[in-house]
Amino acid sequence: MVEIGPDYVWSLFVACVIGFQCLLQGFAVGRLRSKFFDAKKFDKHKSEYGGKSIPKGGYPDMGCGRFSSKLTYEQWFQFNNYQRVHGNYVEGVATAIVLQLVGSIFYTRVCVVAGLTYILGRVLYAVLYRSVGPSGRLPGAILLDASLVCMAGCAFYGSFQAGGGVNGFLNLVSAGAVQL
Repeated sequence: MVEIGPDYVWSLFVACVIGFQCLLQGFAVGRLRSKFFDAKKFDKHKSEYGGKSIPKGGYPDMGCGRFSSKLTYEQWFQFNNYQRVHGNYVEGVATAIVLQLVGSIFYTRVCVVAGLTYILGRVLYAVLYRSVGPSGRLPGAILLDASLVCMAGCAFYGSFQAGGGVNGFLNLVSAGAVQL
């Protein structure tokens, strides 16, 4: 039987920080949206949009649409770097949180350290990607990917062992076949 120790609360804390950090990445994109997609700046293009002002924040433009085409190259590049940092986080946040929570059931301290390393990797990824561009993401990506591998190993191995290993799996499958 699996027992969750008192240290598991720190895994919950790390999972919350990961989720909150992803939310903050979205706020950073929102700041640039407000700055770059100001309706007043786009009023001269009203005729292209049926005489209407663009929607607040330039939605639904995600960086490669009609409104973005009106930005300078520097603005476009900056906006897309911010957008990509947030998009990459959104793509992986569920995996990171699930691996943090499941892996920590079995190896709490290892996964808490790996989760904190993941958070640090995300900070490096964001800061370097935004300031240097796509080539700057590598140090942060290596750090966060290494943490994901660590948490995945803890989650898979711990779950497998808790389930009884190969024999536990075979018992599960054979018991299920009998019930059919």
